[in-house]
Amino acid sequence: MLVFRTDALQQFEQSLSDEQEKSEKPLHARTRRGLLTIIAALGKAAEINLANRSATREVLKWVEALGASLDDDFVRASLNEIPDAVESRKKS
Repeated sequence: MLVFRTDALQQFEQSLSDEQEKSEKPLHARTRRGLLTIIAALGKAAEINLANRSATREVLKWVEALGASLDDDFVRASLNEIPDAVESRKKS
């Protein structure tokens, strides 16, 4: 029989959570714009208009097909950022 102190388990759980938070780095604006530009290029290659209102639903279906989930407000907001991201990455 194993016996664990509740407070020791809680401290261990908190230490794991703290380590995960430290290992996650924030996404820098330049990286985010680059990733959004890649998404735009993939959408164009697949002949999908990501500016269309139905794009959010389509993207959510694809995400679900991957076995993942995203909030529809997040997807919509991200898709709305694509034009500015592409513009910022265009060659002069």
